Amino acid sequence: MKEKLLLSNYKFKSSNVNSTLLSPPLQGGSMGESFHSDLSIGTNDGTEAERKIVSSTLSFETIDRTKHPIIKTNSLEKVYDMGKVKVIALKNIDIEIYPGEFVAIMGPSGSGKSTLMHILGCLDTPTKGKYFIDDTEVSLMHKNQLAKIRNQKVGFVFQTFNLLPHLNVLKNVELPLMYSGFKSKERTKKAKEILKNVGLIDRMTHKPSELSGGQRQRVAIARAVVTKPTIILADEPTGNLDSQSGNDVLAIFKELHNEGNTIILVTHDTQIAKIAQRIIYIKDGEVADGNLSL
Repeated sequence: MKEKLLLSNYKFKSSNVNSTLLSPPLQGGSMGESFHSDLSIGTNDGTEAERKIVSSTLSFETIDRTKHPIIKTNSLEKVYDMGKVKVIALKNIDIEIYPGEFVAIMGPSGSGKSTLMHILGCLDTPTKGKYFIDDTEVSLMHKNQLAKIRNQKVGFVFQTFNLLPHLNVLKNVELPLMYSGFKSKERTKKAKEILKNVGLIDRMTHKPSELSGGQRQRVAIARAVVTKPTIILADEPTGNLDSQSGNDVLAIFKELHNEGNTIILVTHDTQIAKIAQRIIYIKDGEVADGNLSL
């Protein structure tokens, strides 16, 4: 898999990021065709006076489905044995996600979307069925193998940030590089470069407790992408953020996608899901629609 240039031209300045995201197209078209879309995002209190609508025209290349999917599941099931009761969390999940796609996974509470995210991120294994990443079956791997796949292939961004509180920003971003075997100087160089690109180089010696929620999530994104993973998996990445910080974070995901990265975003928010190219909607543990547009 060819490495992507991550945030190579992205100089992040929070004050310059528009409080309203520009939405990419949601429906397919011919290669290189121009699309027009509108997106309205409200503020925390939802007042109409503070809502903004931005229109944009941008170029979008349709996904080349002649390539092998980067993610593929076949009849995936997950059953939790609760003693006398068996809870079916997922059943008959068949999905394909292709290199360079930006996909949102949506569904109501209890639908199984978090369970699916855990399996796609190699944090859990299915009860039945098969799961492939880059044509490699990972559904039968043991814990050590899954840990290796996670470190090499998947970059995680969580709603609660999951930063280590006793480490400063620089050391938090360096952590995946340490697990990957990079030497100290190279780790520091790579971590500083990505922190500069997300606008936090001047906070690199700060602890997570000394940062705002938006800054912590930008650190989490930097940590997720510093190893140049195959897949970037984000679980409700704006759930704990105010409107402005959430839009700043989504702007980074858009830029990462524009550079050719594969992004899977789990969300319950239809406005956030609109930045994805397509939506996989999960209901009652099954794929109700694998190519939804809003």
